[in-house]
Amino acid sequence: MLVERIMRYGVYGDIHGNLEALDAVFAFFETKNIDHYLCVGDIVNYGPTPKERTAKVKESESLVVAMYPHFFSWKKMK
Repeated sequence: MLVERIMRYGVYGDIHGNLEALDAVFAFFETKNIDHYLCVGDIVNYGPTPKERTAKVKESESLVVAMYPHFFSWKKMK
């Protein structure tokens, strides 16, 4: 018997300087049994915690599907 399973994607972006909102988004995703995360860009640019934001995105193993100019700032932080 073949059993189909629906894959659930959590899509987020435009994070910029709001680590608290990013935490809230991932807390929401946890309640929805998300299988994969898609980040649509604007991870860094301004705000007080760029390293913390990029670390959280990396930890989530998100697929970054859009690379805005700010993405290159993330690359430099590695």
